[in-house]
Amino acid sequence: MADRSFKEYIGSRFYDQFFNAIKSYVIQNRHNIELSSRTVSSADYAELSDFTIKFMVNLDYLFRSSYMSV
Repeated sequence: MADRSFKEYIGSRFYDQFFNAIKSYVIQNRHNIELSSRTVSSADYAELSDFTIKFMVNLDYLFRSSYMSV
């Protein structure tokens, strides 16, 4: 367990909350999300089945750094 990264910890700890928020966004914005497929010409239905956290960014740090450097 000590070898887990912060990204992996956040992903496992908050997976359900992230999943529910993303699923709700996909359902509410399904007509505005640009999707492409070689086998389906027109998708009438969009659903989230799984996701993976690829990277994390500390936005608070980024905003403070950009304002301080101006």
